[in-house]
Amino acid sequence: MRRLGLLLSSVILMAAVQAFAASDGVTRAMKLYERRHYHEAARMLRAESASIEPGKKGSASLVLGMIYFKNAVLHRDLYQAAVAASQDYLKKLSAARAKTGAASWTSTSEKHWRNRANRAPEEPI
Repeated sequence: MRRLGLLLSSVILMAAVQAFAASDGVTRAMKLYERRHYHEAARMLRAESASIEPGKKGSASLVLGMIYFKNAVLHRDLYQAAVAASQDYLKKLSAARAKTGAASWTSTSEKHWRNRANRAPEEPI
């Protein structure tokens, strides 16, 4: 009896796995979209676009558009965060430079370039 139960449960499990594997690409793309795996969802949907049923082409296009839109929003947000971080860094750098005396840094730099310009040209080898 125990073996029969184990056999029956393994058959049901295999059928469920096959049903999941046989589900259409639009459904799988939506699951990836919901988990915020935009790149993988778009790649999978583009790869399976030829085998999608004619009745589901519209929903596939809609899902692909939603994926591209969310991906663009994500990249825009990342860009804005990078700009904000860069501006914050430059403000802190400017404040630190003002504390240490920017004039001394500039004069040191200018002295370096003046000394270099006033040197005699090096002779070719």
